[in-house]
This record gives sequence, C-alpha cells and structure tokens, in this order.
Amino acid sequence: MKNDLICHIGIPKLRKLMSTEGETLRVVRCLCFLSLLLMFLITFRVFQWLIAMMCLFFPTARISYDNTCACGFWTLCLYILELNGVQVILTGDELELDNSLVISNHASLVDYLIFPFLTLKAIEHQFSDKKPAEDKPDKKDTKDKYTRLMDLREHIICKDLTSNLLIPKMNFFTWFHIWNMPSLKLFKNISETDENWELDSNTLHSIFKNYLDDSDTSESPSWLVSFPEVNIFTEADLQIQSELSDKYYLPTLTHLLYPRYSNFANAITGLYRSNFTRLYDVTLLYFKQNEDGEVIFEAPSLFDVFGLSDSQYTVLINIQAKLMSRIPVKRNKVEKWLEGRWVKKDALIKKYRDQLSTPKKS
Repeated sequence: MKNDLICHIGIPKLRKLMSTEGETLRVVRCLCFLSLLLMFLITFRVFQWLIAMMCLFFPTARISYDNTCACGFWTLCLYILELNGVQVILTGDELELDNSLVISNHASLVDYLIFPFLTLKAIEHQFSDKKPAEDKPDKKDTKDKYTRLMDLREHIICKDLTSNLLIPKMNFFTWFHIWNMPSLKLFKNISETDENWELDSNTLHSIFKNYLDDSDTSESPSWLVSFPEVNIFTEADLQIQSELSDKYYLPTLTHLLYPRYSNFANAITGLYRSNFTRLYDVTLLYFKQNEDGEVIFEAPSLFDVFGLSDSQYTVLINIQAKLMSRIPVKRNKVEKWLEGRWVKKDALIKKYRDQLSTPKKS
C-alpha cells in the first residue's frame, strides 16, 4: 500500500526527472505547487491549534473556520489544475444543490481534486438556464462519436469556493474517517488499515452523528464522497482481481476494481433516515493525447497535474443521479445493487474508451 501511494503521488517520476537534463523547469514548477499546498495545510493547522481554546466556547466558530479553510484549500487545488491545463468532459445528469451521497470509481489521487470542480458545476446549474449536459447526439448531428465527446471538452476554470455560501459542503468518507482536508490522521488510518475496513455500529453512529450535526445540512447542502473500490485502480490489482473473480465466480471487470461492500454499506447505514435525498454515481476516465493526436488512456499521478507531465490531461466525468429512497438498506440487497452498478460502470467506461479511441478519419 505504501509503495502504491508513492507511485500515485508521482515520487518515482519526480526522482527520474530530477536526474534528467532539460527537465528542471517541470520539476521546479511541480515542487512550487506542492510547497504552496503544504504551506496552506501547515498554516491552517497552526491557527487551528491557536484558536482551540476559543473554539471550546464557540463551537460554531470552529465549524465555520474549518469549512472556510477547506474551501480555500480546494480552491487552490483547482487553480493548480487550471494553470496546468487540465480539461473536463461532463456528461450525464445535472448536479443539484441537495444533500447527497456521491460514489465514484477510484482511478487516481487526482479524483479528490475533481469533486470541488463538480460543486462549482452544481452552482452553475442552479443559477443558470442552461440545458442539461447531454452526451446523446441530435438526430441531425453528423459528427462521429469521438468529435461529439471532444466538443464537450472544457478547461477547468478556478473560482473562489469560499465566496459562495450555497456551495455544497464537501467531505470524503474514506478509511473509516470523514474529512474535508488531508491530515496526519488520514494518512495514519491508511497505513494501519487494509481495504476491507468497516466501522462497528457504535463507532459508525458516533462518526455520522457528529458529521451530520457539524455539517448542519438543514441550513446548507452537503456532499459526502466515497470510493467503494477503496484502493486506486492499478493493472497489478486488476490481475489479482481477475484470478479471484474466476475462483469465486464473480463478474469480470476490465476497467475497475471490485467494490468493497463494507465501505458503501457503512455510508448507507450512517445516512439512513437523514435528510440526504440523492445519490450521484460518478464515473471518471482520464486520458491524454500524444503528438499524433492518438488518445492514451492513463490516469495521472498527483505530480503529473502539478506540472510534472509534458501532456495535458482530460478527465471524462459521467454523472448518474439516483434517489436515496431507491437504494436498498439490507446488507445482501446493498451488495447486489452495488455489484450491478459496478458492472454497468465498467461497461460505460468501455463504451467511452471505444468512442474516444476511434476518431473519424478525414
């Protein structure tokens, strides 16, 4: 797990480029962005300690401070993506400003930076008269599927997340911890726990009660993002999974890891009978183009989008909205529902890969 995390961050590539002539600018650019984020996190924690006593008497001030700083951190991340030319293709259902559980496949550490961008799209939809995003062509549209998808491509434009009070408050539910900014506790949990982690009923109730109380979801919308695969997708893990799938007669997935039911079941149970009304099933697919225009499907490392890569990445994001009331609660039914979603998600990724891989020849 530790070695995988190092690769997903991009440290091996950074070391290689540091010893390569002519790559100094890319290395310095990446290290500058990394230093900027680390300085933000350190400053936030220092101020958090300094005002700890005051927060004992004014707990709402602590919540407001944490939310504002989290929005500032993700704003900075989006600005880095913008400066490095990351683009998006958004398809499927529109996002609404509702209390929502968001589940997604886990292709890269960059996934965490994509969801702040989606909160901005939810706000744009709320206050605009734009038609819903649509990946189905008009009958008169003669463009090939590749061109239609590429026409939807747009640059990430950073906006100040702290300036909009209606923005969904975004938290992640990973490694038995609900968090809105990276912390030492998160990395401690990752190092001490395997991917089959599951909360006992008492801990689950306590964590989600605190989250729902602190989020104040009756006053402003909140999103809770979860990755049922837990681990980030790698070809090595896929190979191991294929062997296990054959042994235990599980569905064969070619672009995803098999979801861990405990993670998703904890989220469903924790939000049961709360005012979370929607579930968004998000599918992420990263790719880049070489000098010949050929599409290469490759999830970037964190440092790649910090300027270490010499190619600009695009992420295709498909959104499918469901009502939480339609999601089963019983464990066996939850497992069957999630497995079915992942089989469909795998087929959806294959469809988009086929469309992007076969541009119309001129």
